[in-house]
Amino acid sequence: MFRVLKETPPIPENLSAEGKDFLRCCFRRNPAERASASTLLEHRFVTTSHPPDILSCSLSLSGMKL
Repeated sequence: MFRVLKETPPIPENLSAEGKDFLRCCFRRNPAERASASTLLEHRFVTTSHPPDILSCSLSLSGMKL
């Protein structure tokens, strides 16, 4: 846990470009620069990676204040 505070965790090379971008959005140390949970739910990696039933569930949650 303390190591993550000092350096960015490695991103797997075999992950898709969208997956790498998603992780980079999550790993931003400055909270002001980090994407919100609702923004991450709309990220291309999330919206194209899951079966429709999971996607519809996440879309119904997107209207919630997170």
